[in-house]
Amino acid sequence: MDKLKDTCPNHPIFQLDKTEQILPDSNVTLEEDRFGGGPRSLEILNCLNEVFFEDFRFHGNTDQYYSPVNSYIDKVLENRQGIPITLCILYSLIAKLLGIVICPINFPRHFLLRWKDQQSGEEFYIDAFQKGQRNTSEQIRVTRNHNPQGCASASPMEVFQRMVRNLTTCAQILEHESMNPQISPNSLIRKALELTKLIGGQWEYPGFLICQIYLQLSINSREVMQELDNYENWPQLPQMMAGPPNR
Repeated sequence: MDKLKDTCPNHPIFQLDKTEQILPDSNVTLEEDRFGGGPRSLEILNCLNEVFFEDFRFHGNTDQYYSPVNSYIDKVLENRQGIPITLCILYSLIAKLLGIVICPINFPRHFLLRWKDQQSGEEFYIDAFQKGQRNTSEQIRVTRNHNPQGCASASPMEVFQRMVRNLTTCAQILEHESMNPQISPNSLIRKALELTKLIGGQWEYPGFLICQIYLQLSINSREVMQELDNYENWPQLPQMMAGPPNR
């Protein structure tokens, strides 16, 4: 709030009582930006970018992109670095507390946020991995070869499912690069696959991989037989969702 006060002292948020300037929690439902969108919302977003990325130095972890800690919110807060989806989660939560409606979208390969300007009706796409960079749908389409307007807003469960998918990818890469290929009973890949099976999602059902790990560890033989006996009833992967992992 101090940054906004310094740069935009006449912003309507300062006409509110101090106890009302920031929403009490992120569970409050907002249908539209609190202050009419347009320049007022942009002033808040610009200040958020400066504080979040410049003052607090949150940034994308390009050196260890596939490290599992990038998917743990507590570690992202501690290290102030993460991957697109975890940075987007934090960014959107703060924006909501400041009265800005930003929706997470399941954009392929690179998680993005969508903000709609109430005044112009134009949609902008925010990349928290690139320090809050805002792009139009056409700019995203040209640079990433995909139209973001076709991406629906992601529900909290869909965001969680995608985070678990990321952890599975991280675990597979770490297991492949490890000098010791032996899978431990408490390995990340085992936990990630079991969680994937539990929460579901539009990803390939992990039945075969789980059975392979259980057999390698000589555990859960009953579960292996149950999985294989139930093979014909495994959830089918929609063709449209097949492809490289998302972040």
